[in-house]
Order: sequence, then C-alpha cells, then structure tokens
Amino acid sequence: MSKNDYGSDSLFLQRLEDMVCVCTEKYVPQFTHFLDGKSLKIALEYLSRCSDIVVLCNGGFVNAERCVIGIYPKDIYGYVDCATDEMTELMNIKGLVIEGSGFSSFSHRDCMGAVLALGIKREVLGDIYLPKDSSLAYICLTEVAANYLCENIEFIGKDKVKTRIIDVSLLPEIVREFVVISGTVASDRLDSIVSLATKLSREKAKQLVSSGMIKVNHFEEIRADFQVDEGDVLSIRGFGRYVVSELPGITKKGRNKVIIHKMI
Repeated sequence: MSKNDYGSDSLFLQRLEDMVCVCTEKYVPQFTHFLDGKSLKIALEYLSRCSDIVVLCNGGFVNAERCVIGIYPKDIYGYVDCATDEMTELMNIKGLVIEGSGFSSFSHRDCMGAVLALGIKREVLGDIYLPKDSSLAYICLTEVAANYLCENIEFIGKDKVKTRIIDVSLLPEIVREFVVISGTVASDRLDSIVSLATKLSREKAKQLVSSGMIKVNHFEEIRADFQVDEGDVLSIRGFGRYVVSELPGITKKGRNKVIIHKMI
C-alpha cells in the first residue's frame, strides 16, 4: 500500500518516511508524539515494512492506548538484547502522579481540563488514569511537560493537589471497567452488532453507521454489511466504546451468539 492509499493520512506517512530517512542515514533515533489508536495502527503497519530500523512502542502504562513510537537504527540497536531500557530512556517520557487532598474528588475530565488549561498540547500527553476509589491520578507525558506541570498545576477542579514525577516503569497497569452485553443477532454485520450494543432498532443502528457515527478499530466505517470479528473495538458516537469479546457460535435457531464488553 502506498502513502496515497491513506488519503488524509498521507502527510502523516510522509513525516514517518522522513523520520526513517534521518534514522537510517544519520543513525539518530527518531520519536513521534503520543499517537492515538488510529495513528498507531497506521504507523506500525507502515514501519513494519522498513528493514533497517527497530521500532519500539511505549505508552508507559500496561494497556496504554496512547503511545510514543521510537524509530532506531538497526545497525546499532538491532542486535543488543539489553538495549530496550536505553531505547525507552531516549524517548524522554515520564510518569506524573497527581495526589488530591482526599477531602474531595476529581474526574478524568477535570484532570484533562486542568492540564490543557495550562497550555499543554494533547500530543505531548499519553493516557490519564484515575484508579477507582483513589485520590490519585497518573499521567504519562513528555519529560518537558511533566516538569512544567509540576511547577504550575495547583488545583484540579476545586481540589488542591500535589505532584511528583516518576519513572514510566512505575506507572500502574490500567484496569478498565466494563459491563457485559450478551445476546444473539441475525448475522455478524456491523448494523446488527451496533443494534445489540446500543439497544436501538436495526434501522436506527443502520442510520448510525451510514451517518459516519461508527469507528471500527479507530477507523470510520459506513458499510452496514461490514463483517465484525472477535476483538474488534467499536466507537459509537454518543454511546461509548465497545469490544466484541466473543462470537461463540450459532444457536439452534440459526442466530449468531455475541458477547460485548462496554467500557465504562
């Protein structure tokens, strides 16, 4: 697939190509900003075809969604078993712990709003994770942004907070909560799965799809007859995110069994 096949993402691919050229010609590692799921998939697919580089993807957290991609010259980093720590260190990403007072609480939205209000750009931020029943928030971000936030953030919402920087290896595993939706559908078409997930009629689900309200694995999908597979992630605007966890088989009446996890 050429860069032109990526449409509006062709500029992103051109930037990646430039980074690969610098890496292989000057033997200088190159790093992306924090990328979302769609950009990560595009980048990793493209970089997998480049034979002279080593690629490392790191978002700090186990189960991170937003990650930095490091591109390293294979002649230097491709044959050293213990090079991963050095490669990670070169990324210059850190963990930030934000501790609330314990007398009030703040949400993910509050945390994001407070960070962005200080002029921090989204591209220098990875995931923000607030463990349940805790007054802590963890952020993976660039070292420069971490230092800036430590010096400037005092409140999140109405809660006065303290901050400290930690190594990314100390960030916790992200535990995602979900509710289970199970049922049967006539087929594994996208509109059928969306209907089950949202509890909308098949016709309304089809309208959501055709209106561009659905992303499958971070890519917009407008085909109602698109065949959904196990593991597919559906983002449905106005309804949330869903993982098609299992397609266990067919019932005696010929309907398809489906188990979906809705993220909460």
